[in-house]
Amino acid sequence: MYPRVFAGLCAEAYSCEPDLEHKSARLILRDTEYGRCAAFRGTDNGASALTDLELIPCAAKGLGLVHLGFWETVEGIYDAVAAEKPAIITGHSLGGALALLLAARMTLDGVPPAAVFTFGAPRISIGGQARSVLASVPILMFRHGADIVPEVPLGFEHPAVLTEIGVAGEPIADHAIARYIAALS
Repeated sequence: MYPRVFAGLCAEAYSCEPDLEHKSARLILRDTEYGRCAAFRGTDNGASALTDLELIPCAAKGLGLVHLGFWETVEGIYDAVAAEKPAIITGHSLGGALALLLAARMTLDGVPPAAVFTFGAPRISIGGQARSVLASVPILMFRHGADIVPEVPLGFEHPAVLTEIGVAGEPIADHAIARYIAALS
């Protein structure tokens, strides 16, 4: 599987009407040579910024403590996305966090995705339970250059190892999905 394909779908998610949406979750569904893919866009409006800021840890059954805003968003869209049976889940920024928690929820329900790709995703959980739940799911998490988003929120952690790509530039500019695509080319 080629990460650039999934970064491209994340870019497409920003420019298309979403196939599914709830609260700040907006995603497109695409059939790829690797199977059905759910691609989440990231923070690009006030509602999604508010989701990012709801960073109170909350208890999620089977996952321990997770980011409240991300979890509530995934719970609100879970049934609709699960009904689509995505094989691959991907997302940029906020969308990467949603992709990871959706994958965790699907795994807990006995239908893990074939893979997860994230680009500039923030941290999602505390305590390592999400990492344990997702241990059997292939996850590729990318951080481009000096992108600051994968370093927040403080006190939370990623469920997989970050793969560093590209050359460090400016922390905000390095977060753009176009920079991820260029670095993966």
